[in-house]
Amino acid sequence: MNSRLFRLILVPVVFAGIIASLTAAYVKAAPTVKTSNDPLVDIITDATGSACKITVGKRNGSVLEPISHRQCGPFTSAESKTVHLSFALAHHEPYVLLPVAGASSATWQQEALQLAQIAQAKRAAHRTAVVPNSCYDGGQNMYWEIDDSNVFGDYVMMDVYYYVTPGCTHLQNMSSKIKGVTSVNADYIRYYQYEECNPLCPATLNDGSFVGTNTIKRTFPWTVDPGHPFTWAYTSTNDGSGAEHYDTTGPLS
Repeated sequence: MNSRLFRLILVPVVFAGIIASLTAAYVKAAPTVKTSNDPLVDIITDATGSACKITVGKRNGSVLEPISHRQCGPFTSAESKTVHLSFALAHHEPYVLLPVAGASSATWQQEALQLAQIAQAKRAAHRTAVVPNSCYDGGQNMYWEIDDSNVFGDYVMMDVYYYVTPGCTHLQNMSSKIKGVTSVNADYIRYYQYEECNPLCPATLNDGSFVGTNTIKRTFPWTVDPGHPFTWAYTSTNDGSGAEHYDTTGPLS
């Protein structure tokens, strides 16, 4: 793994800063774009479908006890979209230049990390409040679940499990899994991360596992602060040169 890229994905993103700086820089650089100088770029769009649902609940052994169900908020699911630069500028969208055909894997990784920063910033701007009473007074084993029916046209479920310490001071014994329900198109895991974590939580970049209809689980020996989102990122090609898709749950509490 490229250590420079690994460090980049761990940098917390502040919406106002990244969106303002990116947009300002790009608009100043090319306020009017001619057709002959209108390269392709990638932007991040909201891919949250109307059928997307979030469930939060308690775990008693293998028994799951739902506390609440609700529709997914904006940018619970996000996806990259390739457009012309003129479109991005006209719609004030932060963008990343699309690498040229035959670009190296490191170049595609760099683009993926820049897109991930934009996706995190957009989610932060639309973040919903922590579900009330999800912490309780004492230690509880909790879970969050997302049903996303549109990961590149496939249906994927994502769960995050963890223990909340008394007083909701820390999260421990975190694990997460995804289950592919349908596999019309190819989906590969790009990375998974508990975002904006203090202390910083490792992110696994370019996991590369094929989703299909598999169940893929990861465990994390962390003791971390509550109140941050957990993201699984997917790519549509095994070499990382395809579209990016992000499913995010939380902030966990």
